[in-house]
Amino acid sequence: MYDFNHQPKVWKVKDYTPGSRKQGPSRLHEWGGGRTRCLLFAIYTIALLCLLRFDKVLKIQAHDLEIIAETCIKLTLPFRKTSQFGGQLFLFLSDNCIHKDLMLDIRPFYLHVLPESEAHLCPIRALAEWLSVSGIRTGYIFQKMASGD
Repeated sequence: MYDFNHQPKVWKVKDYTPGSRKQGPSRLHEWGGGRTRCLLFAIYTIALLCLLRFDKVLKIQAHDLEIIAETCIKLTLPFRKTSQFGGQLFLFLSDNCIHKDLMLDIRPFYLHVLPESEAHLCPIRALAEWLSVSGIRTGYIFQKMASGD
């Protein structure tokens, strides 16, 4: 799938022109344009390598990413399955809720560049391509796609 999606005729981001979508069997292999394929590649790669559900990946914002070096990005999420309250511990005793000011350590993910032979799993390449194509610099990095890609 990686090799197919990275063919120039499929991966290239094209300008949208109204009415350019054709109907018929010739369109079956063109389920998404370059932007959609780039977006999905980045989402799938991060979800796989960080063992995150898609709904958690879609909540990643630009301020959650920090470039550590040319070959490493630090991804710090304010939520995790084990820290659903943003790092605060809540103790529930019978009908009373006791709030403790105890910050649990939510450890970041360190995403590294993988060798060319593993480009299909490289989160840095996937993020770099998506951020370059989308132009997103603030807010959620995986935003809704328009119907025209």
